[in-house]
Amino acid sequence: MLGREVLTPATLIAQPPNESHKHTVPYVTTLRHSETPCVKHTRVRQSTASVAKTQKTYIDQHVKLSTFAVDQLVWLLAQTSYQTEQT
Repeated sequence: MLGREVLTPATLIAQPPNESHKHTVPYVTTLRHSETPCVKHTRVRQSTASVAKTQKTYIDQHVKLSTFAVDQLVWLLAQTSYQTEQT
């Protein structure tokens, strides 16, 4: 807190609020009320896989393909981050 390392967790310093949170998103409510953790895990994996597939197809549409011949010289750009020392 405020630039110092705190050894005591925040939940022991101040009690968390006792608010009842109502889930309004249908995906969250079905995930919360499914029977087993295995079902929850499978549902989350399917959802993340479909989102990843959508993102991959979007990115693949905007990528320029480069074709190279054997023994063709290419320019390799190695991006490194240099940290400047502030005094």
